[in-house]
Amino acid sequence: MRTIEEFVTAVYSLKAKAKKREIESKVTSVVLKHEDKTRQTYEVTGDIYEDGQYLKSSRFTFDVPKMEGVTEIKKMTINIALVRPVIKTYGGKQTVGASFSGLYINTKSNEVKVGNEHTFPYDVINQYIMDGQSLPDEYKEVRDYELSKPVVEKMKLILDTDDIDPKVSNKKTWQQLVDIATGNTDFKGELPVTPQDLELFDYRKGLIQHLESDANKIKEKSYPMLAIHKGIYAFPIQGSIKRFFLGNMTTLKMVQTTLDSNPLSMQSQKNKIVFLDSRTMEKMPVNSPFLDGLLDPVRTAEGAEVNLKNELSLASKFTDKEISILVYDKNFNELRVSIDEYQNSPVLSFENIDYKRKTTKLNANGVYKYSLRSRYHTTKSLDGIKYYRHPASLLSVSTSIMPMINRNDSIRDLLAAHFNSQAIPTSASQPSIIYTSFSKKLYEDTQTSVRAPEDGEVIAINDSKDTVKIKTKDGRIQYVSCNEPGRVSKYNQTTNHTYNVYEPVVEVGQKVRTGTPVFALNSFKNGELALAVPLITAYSTLRGYETDDGFVLSESAVAKLNHKEVMKIDIKLEPEKYRILDESVLPTIGKEVEKDDIIFSYIKVHEVHNVIAKIFDMNRKVDEEVTYKLPEYAVNGKVVDVRVSINPKADSESIYYQKMKDYQDKCLAEKRKFYDNPVYVEEFPRGRDNAIYDFIIHIEVEYYDRMKLTDKLTNRASSKGVLVAILPDDQMPRTLKGTVIECVMPALSMASRKNYFSVMECKLTKLSHRLKELLEQNKLTNDQWNILKTLYAELPDDKITREYILGHFVLGDYLRIQVDPFDTTLTPELVDEMLAKVGIPNGGKEILIDGVTGRKIRTPILVGMNEFFRLHFVSQAKGASNPIITYTDKVVMGVGKHRYEGQKYGKQEVEAMLASGAEDFAVDVTEDVGDRKNAQFRSALTNLLMRIKN
Repeated sequence: MRTIEEFVTAVYSLKAKAKKREIESKVTSVVLKHEDKTRQTYEVTGDIYEDGQYLKSSRFTFDVPKMEGVTEIKKMTINIALVRPVIKTYGGKQTVGASFSGLYINTKSNEVKVGNEHTFPYDVINQYIMDGQSLPDEYKEVRDYELSKPVVEKMKLILDTDDIDPKVSNKKTWQQLVDIATGNTDFKGELPVTPQDLELFDYRKGLIQHLESDANKIKEKSYPMLAIHKGIYAFPIQGSIKRFFLGNMTTLKMVQTTLDSNPLSMQSQKNKIVFLDSRTMEKMPVNSPFLDGLLDPVRTAEGAEVNLKNELSLASKFTDKEISILVYDKNFNELRVSIDEYQNSPVLSFENIDYKRKTTKLNANGVYKYSLRSRYHTTKSLDGIKYYRHPASLLSVSTSIMPMINRNDSIRDLLAAHFNSQAIPTSASQPSIIYTSFSKKLYEDTQTSVRAPEDGEVIAINDSKDTVKIKTKDGRIQYVSCNEPGRVSKYNQTTNHTYNVYEPVVEVGQKVRTGTPVFALNSFKNGELALAVPLITAYSTLRGYETDDGFVLSESAVAKLNHKEVMKIDIKLEPEKYRILDESVLPTIGKEVEKDDIIFSYIKVHEVHNVIAKIFDMNRKVDEEVTYKLPEYAVNGKVVDVRVSINPKADSESIYYQKMKDYQDKCLAEKRKFYDNPVYVEEFPRGRDNAIYDFIIHIEVEYYDRMKLTDKLTNRASSKGVLVAILPDDQMPRTLKGTVIECVMPALSMASRKNYFSVMECKLTKLSHRLKELLEQNKLTNDQWNILKTLYAELPDDKITREYILGHFVLGDYLRIQVDPFDTTLTPELVDEMLAKVGIPNGGKEILIDGVTGRKIRTPILVGMNEFFRLHFVSQAKGASNPIITYTDKVVMGVGKHRYEGQKYGKQEVEAMLASGAEDFAVDVTEDVGDRKNAQFRSALTNLLMRIKN
């Protein structure tokens, strides 16, 4: 079957027996009656016959969910279980057949199939073709069959040849097909997935094949309905379609969303690729050599299922017609070529390329390495090489911001890729000092930004910072908002208990063009990804505070790691059930709020039942003061939006009506000015539930969530840990110059994990700081100028000047340095040599002074700037609620394997809390132990409490 219409016509043309009579249905038409963005509705009409005589007509409709284009599906994920793989071997160790997307050859069962309907004898066809004879007309389907282009391309890869005729009746082609079907190739057993498999993906084709496999089930359910009710009905096919979408399309619907940790995670999620084994329906490895250049070799699943999930590289691009990938030509010009061209051309390996200088070199073995049809070869000359590998073809969005990937241990790279997409933006996050060129590219490519609909000039931004007013070239006014119900929301609560917040990235007076970002999520700053927080770091221990992976931070450093959140308050005031005592508690936009400040307060009046009032000799109305304040760990709050809605049916004579009207006018004053609408009002929310209220007040307060003990952070080389101590700045170590160390990182833990870039980042930032000082003083020697030429080798010589570098590469007290993910230039020896040439001896190690004793620490310690990410694992979100354990205000904890909600604390988090000296952070409130599971809870908790109290 090729279409749904053909399938329905075939499967619903039935004959059933009813009381010795034959009931028959003949489908007369299947028509697409309605189509919108989400579904297609088909109408099926059929005639019913009884013992061959026309009885009546029957009709039903069914829906097919609709996906937005083949291209988007390819981008989201590829599920090869939904379509027949191009070449699929069957059997155990012995290959007994293969499917070539419409052609099936099985020598053992002596069959050749074309499509799913006609079967021919293998031995007869083989005899004709191998003897050079033309197949007779009875085998016309085989004789005229031509292999599709993706099948031909895959065969080229499997057989490592360019010579394949698509006509099956060609003797050489037939032999090649038989070789594959019998396993007589270099590839034995299951064959890897290729890019050509991705090209074949089509969800409608997958649905047809699913329906074909379900055809008997559909008929079995239709027979009794035809016999009993003498009609045809939708539920059998509708049920099959639902099974297909629920079972498979949930994987496909991994669409980009603002519910991930950051835009990096969102883009990663959209590009994530998953393969399912077509027989077991389980995830299968996708580290196929045929996907080289399409899948990031670093980014993979965290945990036991390594290599079961990958992300597409940044260089990959899908259209409805083809897959393409970026390469360099031999002059380092960037090109985009088809995947067919890429696979069938010699492409020089990254290990032979210096991307910073745009030059080639021999590898460590003294040869050039190149790939051709997913096989690696070596050569002594570049004469046969057609393209150079593009760095983006080795990187997903998660790994593209990682300098020196090739210098770290591969497991640490894998973890760093995950941590990158788990980072949340903080109050001091900024673009990285040591950066890759892809952070700006991610900003350009992200689909999360809200963009200008046409050319114009920004003339105003509203107080709530959620709408921008643009005057177009022809004088019209356009309003661009990041807060439109059903389309985009300023505050996006993530699946990890944090918020992504849209912020305007334009200024009043700025000219914008169509597509210019107007709002971007707060993970971006200055046109690039900005998640890193630079902290002056020392690799040491500090008075026993840290345990294994524990970090000690100064108070000033912790303040830099605060994360923006929002508190949304809805106050609904019902007639005669509230009182507002003080009009000063009615906040307006811009009001600053700290922890104990009252945001809004009113008296809520409760009615007590008459009988209860008499028994207790009390009034029937009881007052309750309702007060809204910031959450426990909030700082730096600010009211960013107030919406006062008045019910049109509210009593205008009530004592509060005019006060609330004045409050509404006060809140609307700036909005009316902004929208050039003097009568603009907030529409009262519709709905029966809201009709009983006089006034509804919606308040939004932005604040920062403090970094707390047991919250997680990591540096950029995946040294993940938990915060175990926050010390006053004067108790932290300091340099001889008086610079306070902001972070003490356990050196042994870092060293055991081969996080090479941790050390290099410290040294390079130290070098960049010193070079900036020398540039500003205009005191560079020739040797120091040569250091700049090495660090900025990507620039032409005429740009390596004092003015240009200070004008384009300064970030605070540092010069920004681009370091390639596959850098092969900056060795430890070279960086230490550079440090010495700018007056920094001993590889950057320094004598520090203990902040408590005032004494020098004798052993020189490496000190430099490391950049950290705050991860979305925040402590107050870990425990949530649990029926076995209650939590105090200090910290929350989920204990034990069998917890209902919340996340179990690991060893490091427990050690961190114990180290903090808290004695009452977990309290056992179980009255009756009950079953064994509860006993385990109680036992684990009791042991923990004993440790605390001791």
